[in-house]
Amino acid sequence: MSDLLLVIHAAVSWALLGLIWTIQVVHYPLFKEVGKESFIAYHERHMRFITWVVGLLMLAEVGSAAVLLNLGGELAAVLGEPCRAGACVDFYRFLSEAV
Repeated sequence: MSDLLLVIHAAVSWALLGLIWTIQVVHYPLFKEVGKESFIAYHERHMRFITWVVGLLMLAEVGSAAVLLNLGGELAAVLGEPCRAGACVDFYRFLSEAV
């Protein structure tokens, strides 16, 4: 269960990163091409449409993060071996000290 959840969480996080860069590099520069008369209507439509995409991805990211945090020991078992091998920090210990 936790392996699949880690993959889902990582995939959603990467999807959000790609979306953020797409907005920054493509959409925002195009705003200047709309013209002053149409800008407010264009921006309102952009916000209305993009909110659904961003909102669903953010809900998936927050939901998967919450479940991962609640897995506790099971998550530590999944991440424990790579951490003991020196590939990463002990993630579970870090989370439990942070909370």
